[in-house]
Amino acid sequence: MPARQRDARVRLFCFPFAGGGAATYYPWARALASHGIEVCALQLPGRGTRLAAPALTELAPLVEAIGHAVRPLLDRPAAFFGHSFGALIAFETAKWLRDRRLPLPALVFVSGARAPDAPDEHEPLHGIVPDAAFADAVDKRFRAIPAEVLADEELLELVLPPLRADLTIDESYDYAGAAPLPIDFVAYGGTEDDFVPLPILLQWRAQTSAHFAHRMFSGGHFFLNERPREVLDDVTARLAALRT
Repeated sequence: MPARQRDARVRLFCFPFAGGGAATYYPWARALASHGIEVCALQLPGRGTRLAAPALTELAPLVEAIGHAVRPLLDRPAAFFGHSFGALIAFETAKWLRDRRLPLPALVFVSGARAPDAPDEHEPLHGIVPDAAFADAVDKRFRAIPAEVLADEELLELVLPPLRADLTIDESYDYAGAAPLPIDFVAYGGTEDDFVPLPILLQWRAQTSAHFAHRMFSGGHFFLNERPREVLDDVTARLAALRT
């Protein structure tokens, strides 16, 4: 786990994609430390160091737990970064903070994610059984499960429960509507991501009353892994512009 940087200029809270864990963002922590940016990578229940904790399948308790966890760390300029499912949770956490009149991040990155009010026309995957069929369906849609994991039953037994739990939340999400957040938003997308095409990505604009920007990267839904240097350079440049 990355070491804490108590003298950091900015804190970047990173929210994992469905089934993912904090380790995805550990390379970011090492790369951004020299820029005075502390990466706080969230570890959701059911994975990594919290493997023994059952993964949550409801949005409200997950967001509340995250809100209480990040609240003490919002004592300096902060930003949220979430990819795919992580973008939804970052967005809902920002709303949770706003509704309680708590400090807000200055910037939210929503990466590879449908806007919350955009209709999801894809068939839900979270209820597919058995596990092998579920894994195949997820991999076919997102190309997110490494071949070595698909071929290893023991690894799948660890990976699939949190993945299914996260997709249960994501695919059951019902946008209730809310006033735009007074937070700058940056939306990232993949040029070859059929799951989140540009028009759907741009609908995030309606969720902010502040500045909105977007950038497209070459790649599919997981352009984050295909173009890590380009994504991280853009994140770094935008965080450097935050007022401290």
